[in-house]
Amino acid sequence: MSDTPQNKMTQDGFISEIEKLKARIQELETPDTEEDDFSFGNIFEELFGTDGFDLSSIQEQLLTASLQNIPNPAYMLSMDRKLKGINYHFSNLFNCSLEKAIGKSLQNVFPDSISKFVFEKEKELLKNNGTANYEIEFEVEDKSTIVVISESIFNDLSGNPSGIIGVINDITEKRMAERELIESEKKLREANATKDKFLSIISHDLKSPFTALLGFTDMLINDYDDFDDEERKSFIIEIRKSASNAYDLLDNLLQWSKVVRNKISYEPSPILPGQLVDEAVHSFSMQIAKKELSVRNLLNESQKTFADCFMISSVIRNILSNSIKFTDNGGVIVIDSKSNNNFLNISILDNGIGMSENDLSLLFRLDVHYKQIGKSNERGTGLGLILCKEYVAKNNGDIWVESTLGQGTKVTFSLPIYNPDAG
Repeated sequence: MSDTPQNKMTQDGFISEIEKLKARIQELETPDTEEDDFSFGNIFEELFGTDGFDLSSIQEQLLTASLQNIPNPAYMLSMDRKLKGINYHFSNLFNCSLEKAIGKSLQNVFPDSISKFVFEKEKELLKNNGTANYEIEFEVEDKSTIVVISESIFNDLSGNPSGIIGVINDITEKRMAERELIESEKKLREANATKDKFLSIISHDLKSPFTALLGFTDMLINDYDDFDDEERKSFIIEIRKSASNAYDLLDNLLQWSKVVRNKISYEPSPILPGQLVDEAVHSFSMQIAKKELSVRNLLNESQKTFADCFMISSVIRNILSNSIKFTDNGGVIVIDSKSNNNFLNISILDNGIGMSENDLSLLFRLDVHYKQIGKSNERGTGLGLILCKEYVAKNNGDIWVESTLGQGTKVTFSLPIYNPDAG
């Protein structure tokens, strides 16, 4: 809208024009008795013809003033789609002052990412001569904003299209909440499906050792006298292996279930990983001696990390147990560490049977049935590594595996280095 003197109207001038209008209406409401074609349309025709009285100017000023009372960003366009007015909320949303906006199209004010879309919507609006509602998303100061734009064509007092009024409703919070809800539901469904499959796999793995237990005990009960002492001893050894496998699997399963249900306490403190490795090696001393393995702990005895002692002890035992299972008699297992910024990377390396690339891709997954047979027919289900991943993540670390089939495996996990000055 131009700010020329003829279009600007002071308060006194406006009151004066209203008084003129009232007087003219009274005059037109008492037509000559000879006229029988009186109508309100004639009234407005007479008004439009009144010298010095510009109803379209008054209408425009009233609409412009009304924009300021709308609680959402709002604007008014001419029929050639040039801005004639905006309110404070519009100016604030698009960081555009009234002076800079007037006379420009929305495409010059809106972000480039949506300007073309808005331009096409306005074309449809003018073609249909009605209303339009559309939702768009754009960036404002690197923040995603989602709005609904409602536009409507308004007419002048003669009933001809005069311009467009638009109101912008910010629905960002609503849409973001809906998206988060959809994503949460998706993750929950996936987690439930994964756990169901995982429990099915574990149930199968639990049956295997008990099948062996029942089979060997049945043989001993029914045919005890048919076997010599050496055969009976071999049965007992197999029974112990099956019982041990079942126990380890159940223990890991119980620990894992506590972790995923947040039923296990997390109590970080300064710990010595080298000491925990010594304890784990000692607990496996019989298996190590039986396979004549060489286990070397190269960790610095004084190096401290900040983590939960129980969880990290379980991580070390699980990884070391796997190395013992899958390393040939007379093989070598080396436990070493390397500082990486504020973390200590602890690696357990063996020269065992290793893994293929396909087997590596199956690690840490609940939804696949991963099983590997050790050099002395020991069985691994992969649950131990899944538990390790949960524990390491709880302690703000990471875990990864490198392996080559036939050459060995290296499992590395990171822990925050203890900083006494960190408070």
